[in-house]
Amino acid sequence: MSYSQPQPPQPYPAPPRGVIPPYPVGFGEIFSASFSMIRRSPGVVFGASILIPLLAAIAGCVAFMILLIITAPMATGGGTAPYSFGWVDIVLMIALLGLLFVVAVAGAAAQSIVIENARDAVLGRKARVAQLWQRARPSLWRLVGLLFVQAALALGAIAILTLLFILVIFAGSGGGTAGLVLTVILGITLLCAIFPLSAWAGTKMALAPSIVVIEGAGPTSSILRSWRLTRGRFWVTFGVIFVLGLIAYMAAYLLSLPGAFAPLFGSLGSAGAASSADPGSAFAGMAIGSLIVMLIFSLISTAVQYAGYAIQSTAATLLYVDARMRHEGLHFRLQAHLQSLWNGVPKQQLGDPFTLAPVSYAPPGPPVPPTQQPGNPETPIPPG
Repeated sequence: MSYSQPQPPQPYPAPPRGVIPPYPVGFGEIFSASFSMIRRSPGVVFGASILIPLLAAIAGCVAFMILLIITAPMATGGGTAPYSFGWVDIVLMIALLGLLFVVAVAGAAAQSIVIENARDAVLGRKARVAQLWQRARPSLWRLVGLLFVQAALALGAIAILTLLFILVIFAGSGGGTAGLVLTVILGITLLCAIFPLSAWAGTKMALAPSIVVIEGAGPTSSILRSWRLTRGRFWVTFGVIFVLGLIAYMAAYLLSLPGAFAPLFGSLGSAGAASSADPGSAFAGMAIGSLIVMLIFSLISTAVQYAGYAIQSTAATLLYVDARMRHEGLHFRLQAHLQSLWNGVPKQQLGDPFTLAPVSYAPPGPPVPPTQQPGNPETPIPPG
């Protein structure tokens, strides 16, 4: 008589491997992990990060052109009156500002989706774009506010440098040749200072979008926290973002070259068009063809630039995770999270390991009355 033996317990399946290991990493790991997101999440890199801002820009430009065509006869009185600045120009300026705002909101939406996707990649998860957007949507307007705060800071810095440049010119205008030479030297120094200062400030604020989306912080607090997290990691942060941006720029530039040469090829073919039976139609066809080629390669170049922005945002999120590992010991929480998954705990029961640990504080209470303890005769016995 045979008895069925109990089977040994089967091990839980290993949790998916994250895009970076759960411990502090270096330049190479972050750089390679950022590019691996193209293969890991092509729908986010080539879908959401490209289509959302690109479609918003195209729709906004079409709407602005339609408004321009409608209001152009009103501005000139149907071509019978000279041009004068009026309410039509104000409407067009407001429409242009609205177009810029729509593009900014679309870019922020795409960036928030990319950041959420990078957070999932650190935990070895994958989610659809709709799920990522559902989690990222509450942080959209805070992210838009961050963009406007950064733009205001940049404009303020430019205004200060411009004012200093004007003061230098006025100070050296009455000093003869020596004053002129000093003015030129100081002016060149100020102009040269713009690039390192902008790179320094941009690097110090590079982690702010990730802080807004992941931690739910506001624009100002995210900038201050990014300033602290990049302390001691400036050159790594700058190097990763700069190299990725340079690669994206060069790729977009090389892809735009064929479109730039389209008018040249059209002009070379104009000689044959002039000798055709219908030169006007031939010239029009060549012009339309050149315009279509330029438009196609411009769209491809723009798409590559948006993909580069997505990779940069992914790299900034990974840099944020690495900075928190080094400054706050986040890797211990990530390891515990992954270990819980390994032990079979459903991820729905696990909290978010990126949530900031609350600092508990309780005010001191009243003193506890002493009681007599065995072997402690000095402790008085309460009356009773």
